[in-house]
Amino acid sequence: AGNMPPAEYEVTMQKKWKAEKVSRIT
Repeated sequence: AGNMPPAEYEVTMQKKWKAEKVSRIT
């Protein structure tokens, strides 16, 4: 995580998770 603020970290993880799900479905 590094020095990322919790909110920003959460958004990043959600984007990564969504991208992973999409790439798995496709």
